[in-house]
Amino acid sequence: MQTAYEYVDARTGQSAAFTPDAVTLQDHNRWSGLRLEQWEGNAGEVNDVVLPRHGVIVNIGETTHTTVRWSGRRRLSGLYRTGTTMINPERLPYDADGRGYFRGLVMAVAPESLRTMSPGQAEVELVPQFSVDDPFIASVARVLAQDVRDNYPAGPMYGEAIEAALNAHLARHYATRSAAPARAEGLSEIEQERVRTYLLDQLDEDLRLADLARLVQLDVHGFARRFKRTFGVPPHQFVLRARIERAKSLLRDTSAPLVDIALQCGFSSHSHFATVFRRQVGVRPRDYRAATNWRNPLRVL
Repeated sequence: MQTAYEYVDARTGQSAAFTPDAVTLQDHNRWSGLRLEQWEGNAGEVNDVVLPRHGVIVNIGETTHTTVRWSGRRRLSGLYRTGTTMINPERLPYDADGRGYFRGLVMAVAPESLRTMSPGQAEVELVPQFSVDDPFIASVARVLAQDVRDNYPAGPMYGEAIEAALNAHLARHYATRSAAPARAEGLSEIEQERVRTYLLDQLDEDLRLADLARLVQLDVHGFARRFKRTFGVPPHQFVLRARIERAKSLLRDTSAPLVDIALQCGFSSHSHFATVFRRQVGVRPRDYRAATNWRNPLRVL
């Protein structure tokens, strides 16, 4: 698997791809402003690298020895400890040299996504960080990686909600001008009905958090917080529960093929549907149908 991440050589202006020894996990470009990969291999050296996106890298392997220097800042040399994070801001040239075997979760954050966290959509400038101990960022990286491994059971919406929380965290703690946290109010009754109707009408579609936020003219992070305050669960959980309930109804009351039910409920395939259904309900879809569908002659009454 090849990396999707590129950089610009500050000396030549040419773009090139990074060359990790192995890319063992890669998202499928399911989230609007965030990419995620897992890299493994011997740490190496890069010079005069400029990133088109903010690089947020969590070391999930062994501690390595790393030397890094960002343009206009002093050179840092020390231990890149397990569980800590390095932040490489976009458009800030840097050199880095690592020693040891590196295993990390590498996130690329779109600058335009961070701007939504800034008053007036102003540009957000991140401050570079070396081996910073931030449990929130480390947790975000691991949760997103697990979502990829699980084949996105709630679709892209779960990752987009995590992405919005990460953007707010970066803007609040690592920007030159931090964003003040907003008070989480609920949605109005009209907004609730608009969002609920849209969600239930579009369950068979690839729902996006940004589309929901636009319905009520909010940024993604603000919408996610208000949604949870209103409905008691995050948007992705609301959608997943609604999809499962629709699937249960179709299994119970119709003889539609399982693959058709999967697509009607917004699952990408029959196997994806079966995996998620069993995880949520505790039985396979066919077993649920056998026990509940009145059309089944073998049903035990």
